[in-house]
Amino acid sequence: MASKSLWVIVDYLRENQTITPRQVQSLLGCDCKKAHNLLLHLIRRSVVLRAGEPHHPVFTLVPGGELNIKRPKPAAPPAPAKPAAPAAPAAKAKPPAKTSKAPAGPSIADVCRQNWQGYEIHKIFGSART
Repeated sequence: MASKSLWVIVDYLRENQTITPRQVQSLLGCDCKKAHNLLLHLIRRSVVLRAGEPHHPVFTLVPGGELNIKRPKPAAPPAPAKPAAPAAPAAKAKPPAKTSKAPAGPSIADVCRQNWQGYEIHKIFGSART
């Protein structure tokens, strides 16, 4: 999970050594559940350690732990402007349309509808689907 939010937390921890869920909320502008889930993800990836007392968590950065999460991909450069289209566009060959595979034979339900004896076959095999 490469998230800018995770890296914001890691960068904050590099500067301040500790962070609490409330600080994460104010830093990212998110609710308490999102802050908890982000910190929990960092714990599972061995990026941070939980210190502090129950109901008063404090998180510290594990040395080298930031190597366990991916860097977010940089923003793609803007696409170059396309040249103006010619007055008479050349006819492009269309790719062949995909055809759905037809069943090899009638389904068991079709056999049952057409032939009452097929119902016995259906009862034997159950409502198997082909």
